[in-house]
Amino acid sequence: MESNSVSPAPLASALQIGAPAPDAQLVDTEGQAITLSSLWQQGRPLVLVFLRHLGCTFCRQQLANLANDHARFVAAGANVACVAQGTPSVGKAYTILYQLPFPLLLCGDDLSIYRDYGLSRGTRRQLLSPIVLLRGFASVFQGHKQTQVVGDGHQLGGAFIIDITGTMRHIHRNADYSDNARNPALLEALTILFK
Repeated sequence: MESNSVSPAPLASALQIGAPAPDAQLVDTEGQAITLSSLWQQGRPLVLVFLRHLGCTFCRQQLANLANDHARFVAAGANVACVAQGTPSVGKAYTILYQLPFPLLLCGDDLSIYRDYGLSRGTRRQLLSPIVLLRGFASVFQGHKQTQVVGDGHQLGGAFIIDITGTMRHIHRNADYSDNARNPALLEALTILFK
């Protein structure tokens, strides 16, 4: 069940529902190596969210929303983790700022894990569309200001639900810069998939 029908054309090798989720070794905010598979092998499905970049107003809003709803994801039987560009020290600052109760994993400037999950770079149209600009103003009004771009500012994000066998069960690839997966949709997917 792919959640957005208007997403940009996925990369040629984009994985689909039912495919094995790509594994990778990233680092956490303490600089410790973490494999993605270790997160979905903890006996609970994993909601894996890829952020565009940590300075992005929409990504900052998504971090805040995920932190606020973390107890709901736990109650739904899932773990949550985010992947971002940047270094452990930058990630640590965001973990503290948003009091993240879940892992924030960093890939530095190596975006191969984004490509493995079928996440492409956005276009100027996906950045400057009226809906993106409107959502940007709303996000800033809610206190999520744009800060310095960390990494590739044109990278698109996404959200994936992976079961404990490492199988892709739900895919949301952002259709534009503001098209973050909404928590209610992810929670509903968890309920449908794992009831």
